[in-house]
Amino acid sequence: MKMNKTTLLLSAAAFLVPSAPLLAQIVPQTGGASVEHINQVPVVNINRAGADGVSHNVYTQFDIGVQGAILNNSLSGANTSLAGAVVGNAQLEGRASKVILNEVNSANKSILKGMVEVAGQRADVVIANKSGITCNGCGFINARNGVLTTADLQFKDGAFNSYRVNQGNIRVEGDGLKKGDVDYTAIIARTAEISAAVHADALLVSAGKKTVSADLSRFNNVEASKDKPEVLVDVAELGGMYANKIKLVANENGVGVNSGNVNGAGSNTGTSLNNVSIVSIQSDAGSYERVQIGNGAQNVSRASVGVANRGQIQAKNGGVDISTDSLVNQGNIASQGQLNISATRLQNEKNVSARSASITATQLDNTGGIQSAQALQLNATSLFNADNGVIEAQNGAAIQGTSITNRGHIVSRTSSVSLSDTRFSNYGRIEAFGDISHRGVSFNNSGTMRSTSGLVTNNGRDINKPVNNWGWGYGGFGWPYGWSYWM
Repeated sequence: MKMNKTTLLLSAAAFLVPSAPLLAQIVPQTGGASVEHINQVPVVNINRAGADGVSHNVYTQFDIGVQGAILNNSLSGANTSLAGAVVGNAQLEGRASKVILNEVNSANKSILKGMVEVAGQRADVVIANKSGITCNGCGFINARNGVLTTADLQFKDGAFNSYRVNQGNIRVEGDGLKKGDVDYTAIIARTAEISAAVHADALLVSAGKKTVSADLSRFNNVEASKDKPEVLVDVAELGGMYANKIKLVANENGVGVNSGNVNGAGSNTGTSLNNVSIVSIQSDAGSYERVQIGNGAQNVSRASVGVANRGQIQAKNGGVDISTDSLVNQGNIASQGQLNISATRLQNEKNVSARSASITATQLDNTGGIQSAQALQLNATSLFNADNGVIEAQNGAAIQGTSITNRGHIVSRTSSVSLSDTRFSNYGRIEAFGDISHRGVSFNNSGTMRSTSGLVTNNGRDINKPVNNWGWGYGGFGWPYGWSYWM
């Protein structure tokens, strides 16, 4: 068979294609850490730690394939889950590291498709690339803290001091971020895209320009530039966060957080959230544990709604705390424990339910259901309960405000309803098993107020005769799901 030059070149090239897939590249800066391969797994012999126990390693490329990578922190050899046995790292010079910094100086994002395992003594692991990080099946093994960040690593007196975030995106996609074997997982970036599942024991997601202390406990805001991203944290419907503890921190004015699923099985705390659009936040927390969300947004729009819930915010055994400028609920917020909401504006279009609830708002517009299995405390400068709105408590409802207008249904199933305001107008129904009491300046009742105990009072004066034939009208005390939903 006659073969031309091109055919010969192609045939020769075929012999050069390796039978095994090409390994992702980890390229340390010259004179720094060294890399070897064991069973096709890259093993990074990290630099000796300083007096503070921090090993600082700099790379020109840090990409990890599905086989994962080892950070060798072993003095005399160790067995690893990814590569088997590895020998001790002579570069440690007899001192294992407490923190392993992996700083990437590159114009390209780091692509992490596998796990990062610490061989030897357990340590904190930080992967920092200002150009960004994509996680697709990444995670940490044998680590205390595992941090993905786009921050500049800051040092003071030669010691690692903080993360300073000015730029960069971290994206979780495909196989997501795996739980692995790590106590605390952190994503620290200007923006974060969660398009796949993030699993962790305890999880921190910090977005926006800020400085974060090295121990991840303090957040100092940096003045945002004019090139603000529209959304700081975007959790797509296919994405989600699943952890025992979740903390969300975002702080650029007029910038948002879109959330698909945020599921916590423990104490979930978050502060300083600007513009959170949530599809689902869930918690299986124990007693006195909470889901907390906070922000300082100003206007209601896609890029400035404080918290816009389109799906589920749920705490199975714990509580939910939401502190925000503006909360728009178009889904379900439910807690088997205490629910605390503090908002400048609260617009409820669907269901808010809890075992016990305290809600404070400057403006509260309710066209859905607000329900408490025990006591309900509402404090709003302006409260409007629309025709289809239901405010319902099992064991007493206390409502305070400057202006209260009810066109829907306010009810306490086994106890009283207490109203305190300057201007009160009722065009709907207010019903209680116990007393209904109103204290205020202006009182207008064009609807129905009835109590099985027979006491309906305005500033202590009986304004209605007893009504003993109880009728709920709303169909009784009903939850949007019922508590069996949690089981």
